[in-house]
Amino acid sequence: MGDVMAFAGRRDDYRWVAGDLYDGAMSPDELRRLGAARAAAANGELRKQRESRHLLIQEVADNIGVSPLTLSRWEKGATTPRNSAVLLRLAEVLGITAGAA
Repeated sequence: MGDVMAFAGRRDDYRWVAGDLYDGAMSPDELRRLGAARAAAANGELRKQRESRHLLIQEVADNIGVSPLTLSRWEKGATTPRNSAVLLRLAEVLGITAGAA
């Protein structure tokens, strides 16, 4: 919970949603997609999603603004994505919806 202290304002102005600090700026649909993208990453589904769309790891990485190595690590489960904006972009690129994960 140390991340909470990094934000200006009162601690109770924020809450944890889908494993991320949420300040109310996301729509309910974005929150559902964020949760689905996190679940896909946790379940090892990212590579399957990418390959089903015939996308190269380089293409997806460039599109979402991460290195191919980072995306590869996410696909292998070695690390997990933490940035909500990047995760939402990944969900968009891979077509991950709330019902898809």
